[in-house]
Amino acid sequence: MAPSTIVVAITVLLANVTAWAAFRLDKRAAKRGTRRTPERALMWWAAAGPFGALIAMYRHRARHKVQKRLFAWVVPALATLHVLLGGAAALWALGVIP
Repeated sequence: MAPSTIVVAITVLLANVTAWAAFRLDKRAAKRGTRRTPERALMWWAAAGPFGALIAMYRHRARHKVQKRLFAWVVPALATLHVLLGGAAALWALGVIP
């Protein structure tokens, strides 16, 4: 694996872990009644790491932000976009597409 591929993989992993943590910390704040993370910030984290955001939204018992229509539609769309862009980048790196 090329060094640049490793850097990209680590960056993607860190973005998703950070998005997951942001959503989980916001849920903890909601349960405690303390200051919440602004939805705009959560959406930016979801744009950077949509898979971490999806895990935080759907996997944990609280189903955090699933009731909000914006999050329920946009975060899966962002994950789909990441998959498509990653696939296109892989095909480009392999020389399949110019």
